[in-house]
Amino acid sequence: MGTVSKISVEQIQEVLREKVERTLLHSQHIVTDTNTFIDSEVQKKIKEIDEEEDLLKSQIERNYEQVLEHIEKEVQGVLKRKELSIDEKSLEFKQLRKQFLELRLIRNTWKKELLNESGKNIEDIRKEIFQKFSIKDEPQSIQEIQTSPTIKETVKTTSVEKDGSPKFSEVKDEFIRERLLSGFSPKSTSEINSTLQDLIEIVGDKPIGQVSMKDSREFKNVISRLPKHRTQTPRYRGLTINEILKLDGIKGQEPKNINKLIYRVRIFFKWLRNNYREYVPENYFEGLTVESKKVNKPRDGFTSDELKKIFNSNNY
Repeated sequence: MGTVSKISVEQIQEVLREKVERTLLHSQHIVTDTNTFIDSEVQKKIKEIDEEEDLLKSQIERNYEQVLEHIEKEVQGVLKRKELSIDEKSLEFKQLRKQFLELRLIRNTWKKELLNESGKNIEDIRKEIFQKFSIKDEPQSIQEIQTSPTIKETVKTTSVEKDGSPKFSEVKDEFIRERLLSGFSPKSTSEINSTLQDLIEIVGDKPIGQVSMKDSREFKNVISRLPKHRTQTPRYRGLTINEILKLDGIKGQEPKNINKLIYRVRIFFKWLRNNYREYVPENYFEGLTVESKKVNKPRDGFTSDELKKIFNSNNY
């Protein structure tokens, strides 16, 4: 067994401060993406936020341990990206986990206050939450973490590249956890997860800050050539996407199914744009579709009785 890890108070505060700032940014984007000039649109958005809030509260009431498990994985992901390690049974970790959950709940209040123009601005909200969580107003500089008796030796290979953005696989897991936490069905969430796995296999597990329109086009082109239900077909089961594409006699998918897969990735990128806009400024899958071939059905001719009725002199 290794030594019990204990990161400093300053490091924990920096993790929490970063989460607060990201949550504030998310709330601002929800507001700016809403047509606040039309009251009905504002009320529609507030209703959506209320429903989301009620769903989360219901999840907490019915299965608090499962909710904590989802939040715990989110905290673990953040610490991993920062190459920090902490004893998950420690009081510090449990407090951080609970504060992450509290932010998940309180952000809905922030959105509604900003949408309703309550008089509070982002700075007011920031001061309130900093005071509540005892976060110092000014960010503290975090020195490079060194191996010590109180800190575990972390993995040397970091998953964050030079641009500072996390990899697809990391944010995908965060997105899936949040989706389940928000009450979406496990079946639909599993389908989205499977499609995102395909995305990673096709374009690579790259940092999200390095994604471009080229990647969205590549995804569309590749899935268009893949057979439908390939994981359920013995011929393709166990093969990689590249291996399948090298086979003869492969029939691609119908436009309807291709667009369904693109839609799943579009949902993911919408979430990325809201939560990681500093790295993903636009949804590269927005408007990306495969057009279905229109079949012109010949119009049936008129019957003799219909022709007589049309050209009846009494009608003109």
